[in-house]
Amino acid sequence: MPAAFAQCEDTPCASLSGPHVPVKRLWANLSALGFSDSRNPCQIPSNISPHDLNLGFLDVPRMNEHAIASTISNLRSSTPFTSEPLYLRPLDPSEISGILSSITTKAQGVDGIDANTLRMTGDAVIPPLLDIVILSINNSIFPPLWTKAFVSPVSKVTNPSAPADFRPISIVCAASKIVEKAVYYQALDYLLTNKLLN
Repeated sequence: MPAAFAQCEDTPCASLSGPHVPVKRLWANLSALGFSDSRNPCQIPSNISPHDLNLGFLDVPRMNEHAIASTISNLRSSTPFTSEPLYLRPLDPSEISGILSSITTKAQGVDGIDANTLRMTGDAVIPPLLDIVILSINNSIFPPLWTKAFVSPVSKVTNPSAPADFRPISIVCAASKIVEKAVYYQALDYLLTNKLLN
């Protein structure tokens, strides 16, 4: 047994590591005590500047414009589109609540609010969130703050030494994920209903 646990075996801390504590909950408890998962630290070597890292993240392979046009043309000619247009239906509070409960990340976006905070204030926050989601969808406008993200470098290798050894992870606002999932679920339902996906 680790020394940190041995010291608090007969205290309320003992419940943090009992035999019936799920692994995910155990790690959450350890994080709350100041311990962390040592597999995930991201140490950027001093020889890699933030500018070089950003350039590495921006260096995305470009798609061939002719290939894109050809693919779109083939799709149009091979798939007769006889379905009704996609109209997004109004949402209700239970859908917003369900989407919110499906967001598992604990990360905070640029607004400083995580999904857990939104869940804890559910009854108070769901009606205004619903209004924002409906206005966003009806007006085809995404709130400007929700288009911003923190970009965090995550190492792809054990000992990174170049910008290519990192991949970017975008940490967006939890509320923006609600709009994204609301549109995603309705679009997926439309595609499946109209047999547009194989």
